[in-house]
Amino acid sequence: MDGLLLDTEQVVLDCFRQTCAGLGLSDMDHVFYQCIGLRRADSRLVLERGLGHLVDLAEFDTSWETRIESRLADNVPVKPGAEKLLQQLQDRGIPRVVATSTTSDVAIENLKTAGLYPLITMVLGGEQVENG
Repeated sequence: MDGLLLDTEQVVLDCFRQTCAGLGLSDMDHVFYQCIGLRRADSRLVLERGLGHLVDLAEFDTSWETRIESRLADNVPVKPGAEKLLQQLQDRGIPRVVATSTTSDVAIENLKTAGLYPLITMVLGGEQVENG
């Protein structure tokens, strides 16, 4: 979903960088990139390995999540052509299922904010699969 339908990866990376800078960390993009496509629990392990010895991870998580929520609260950017594609699939009666490593509650909220949720048949979030 992120990076395919929603143009949120850059927003999340910007928030990651701001959080790192606020905690005195620099050049940590490699840690972020290891988290792309991972479920929350798996991302947490990557963050523990990459940042756990440098910062309080609870503080990091809170700051990062707050920044992301603030940036996406009113505007979730949509990838060019995503809405048109979903509309065409809907018009043809083709189910539109979003499978994402993002938790389903966050995915649904982001799709609603982006205006795409009415075009989606079902959302399968990262917490709904055993191995992702």
